[in-house]
Amino acid sequence: MTGVPVLAAPAIDPGGSRLEVTLPEGLTIAEIITQALPGISRAEMGRVRVSLVTERGSVIVAPARWKVTRPKSGVRVVIRLIPGKNALKAVLQIVVAIAAISLGQFWAAGLNFAVGTLGYAVVAGAIAAGVSLHGAVVVNPLTGPALRDG
Repeated sequence: MTGVPVLAAPAIDPGGSRLEVTLPEGLTIAEIITQALPGISRAEMGRVRVSLVTERGSVIVAPARWKVTRPKSGVRVVIRLIPGKNALKAVLQIVVAIAAISLGQFWAAGLNFAVGTLGYAVVAGAIAAGVSLHGAVVVNPLTGPALRDG
């Protein structure tokens, strides 16, 4: 079947939930998105990036052009969902949590508490809580308040 090959990666992890289909030539990019991602929300639609790819290169199509751009046969349409506003904050919070746990265990052992004892667990937990609190104090001003998509 000739047509327009479409690769849709609606998850942040491009390998997580890929969809590959071939759609008829003549559809607009807006129609292609609707068919490739039928349950997409309005908030998610604002985070969609569409690229047209050929052997000569690729170009990103602005959302204002989606209703008038009709890819020709042989042009691959790549639809990606880019990270939302809170992606950086989520990554930084994970880094702080990992650092807090690691530092709590490291410093508790450095204070000569035996691993596996109640004293070690209490000291490691208290240090981890303190590091988490200080990490949040640093991360929140850098990333701003949490925003809801939608």
